[in-house]
Amino acid sequence: MTDEGRPQVATNGNTPEESLLAGFFRPEDLARVYDPLPIEVLLISPGREILWHNRALEQRLGKDAARRPLLCYEIMHGDGETAGQCLAAQLEHGSGKHLPLATRDDVGRHITLIPLWNGQEGQDLAGYICLYVPKVQPPGRPVLPSGEEMRALASPTVDAIILMDLEGRITYWNPTAERMFGYSAADCLGRSLYELVMPPELQEVQQRAFAEFSHSGRSQLQDKLLELDVRHQDGTLFPVEFAFSLLNVGDAPRVLGFVRDISYRKQREQEEMRLRCKLQQAQKLESLGVLAGGIAHDFNNLLMGVLGYADLALLQLPLESPAREYLRQIEIAARRAAELTSQMLAYSGRARFMVEAVNLSRLVEEIVHLLKTVVSKNAVLKLSLTRELPPVEVDTSQVRQVVMNLVTNASDSIEDKSGVITITTGVMEADHEYLSETYLDDDLPPGFYAYLEVSDTGCGMDRETRACLFDPFFTTKFTGRGLGMAAVLGIVRGHRGAIKVYSEPGHGTTVKVLFPCSAPPEAGQHKAAACGPSPHQGLILVVDDEETVRAVSKMMLEHAGHRVLTAEDGRDGLQRFREQPDEIDMVLLDMTMPHLNGEECYREMRRIRPDVRVLLTSGYNEQEAIARFAGKGLAGFVQKPFSMGELLGAVDRVLGGSDAEDK
Repeated sequence: MTDEGRPQVATNGNTPEESLLAGFFRPEDLARVYDPLPIEVLLISPGREILWHNRALEQRLGKDAARRPLLCYEIMHGDGETAGQCLAAQLEHGSGKHLPLATRDDVGRHITLIPLWNGQEGQDLAGYICLYVPKVQPPGRPVLPSGEEMRALASPTVDAIILMDLEGRITYWNPTAERMFGYSAADCLGRSLYELVMPPELQEVQQRAFAEFSHSGRSQLQDKLLELDVRHQDGTLFPVEFAFSLLNVGDAPRVLGFVRDISYRKQREQEEMRLRCKLQQAQKLESLGVLAGGIAHDFNNLLMGVLGYADLALLQLPLESPAREYLRQIEIAARRAAELTSQMLAYSGRARFMVEAVNLSRLVEEIVHLLKTVVSKNAVLKLSLTRELPPVEVDTSQVRQVVMNLVTNASDSIEDKSGVITITTGVMEADHEYLSETYLDDDLPPGFYAYLEVSDTGCGMDRETRACLFDPFFTTKFTGRGLGMAAVLGIVRGHRGAIKVYSEPGHGTTVKVLFPCSAPPEAGQHKAAACGPSPHQGLILVVDDEETVRAVSKMMLEHAGHRVLTAEDGRDGLQRFREQPDEIDMVLLDMTMPHLNGEECYREMRRIRPDVRVLLTSGYNEQEAIARFAGKGLAGFVQKPFSMGELLGAVDRVLGGSDAEDK
């Protein structure tokens, strides 16, 4: 058959497979190299169609070689063969991985199928090269391809192809192997593979495998896909997939090795694992935060009744009454309970923040006397503070809580032994890579961060403890509540900061908290008003779904001389406002209510009267509430649970500011 009559590799892109294979080989190159060989060489599409073959197949098949389509399994293994029994099926479906080759011994011949992969790390199957080797060769014909022929066959693959004798000495080393291992072919020929690239712990295994090849013609490692680390010329190790196969070609047996560098795949798997862990951590934080925030919100409503009625009772009792001390103790206990709810809100990211420009070093100096009270007698507190720090925009009281909680934990970890607790401040430039390894990596921008670091020489933490460190209610202390570090996490998250933890059992712990540097804002603070009669009295509508909150708020406002209307939810409040919109001077509006929430109720009230004055109240934080009402003319905010002085002060600011505007 002439070259014109033989099947050619498509160059016009007749099918995707043919176009893909045309990128690997040109027909004239294949004919020049493989036509002289006594073995049959075929180029096969993923659909099992023979796209090109050398003259050796024509000599065996005759006219059948020109038949179209010509399927490999119809002519290679005898009658009755199906596509599912073809070697290609092993490569595509056998193990779920990209095997570098498959081999098969039939009567009178040995078959090797080599896949061709496209894409990074070989992600797209382009087709196959099939070597069809008779076990009995015609006299005087070469058994193995020449070096030039092997280079033409192996150069375009993404795998390193290595040919060895039964002693493990390298007889062929393709260009991909040169790039992968850093050795040229001249450096490798005649040398032992396991001495060249195998780490010492695997050399004995490979020597045993080659001994099995030599004695029995088979090995336990034959045709198996091995995953191991191999050595580059510069001494570094990198992960590969390795496969061996014995080629029984006449009386010159060889071991064929295929090696695939899987460094990129391993990095991708590690990155996917890191992102999966990060997502799980974020989901856990979010779900626990919602739970903690909801509990704190409801608890604050209950505390509102306790504190409010205690305030009102104190106003009714004479100064000499012995019951006043009991009421003050009730107030103290309720305030402590409110501190617990504030920690839960801090964890949820919904704590109330009063932001100002702060120097972290000065902040630590201001509370040193308090820190010494929580440090055990056996521990020494040391300071290493950077004087000139750029300011950070933080809530001073919240960051003080962070420092107190970290120092308390450090002291507890030292226990009854002698130890040192060191507080360090400074500034650093953090890039994406550094921030990605911290807690709360919510796509924080790279840049300069001021940091506060607390380290101790205590017992340290194992991996399991570190994994649960910031979980609410997780504690290793008998009397602990498990909210301290959870609050630290929430406070830092609310400030768009990050946390890095270094700890090992027996080597102490270091917790570094980072806050983004910023310019100082212009902000003012208001003091709470006294509990006497208000200078700005008016008619106030109180809208809240908690009966206790409505009742206490009403009594507080009436004590200051205000007239008060109440509504049990947003829908009821809107109806009350419709009845006398011009007479109502101010609305005290809860944010979270059934039927009609605070935002919806406020929007409808403004449609009725655009200049309505609304003081918002919530068990959640001010920032979250104000953000939802941004640009809508909200008059103010008061955080639950509030005292009488805090409520009346907020009301006076709203009514007083409005009076000034009217004038």
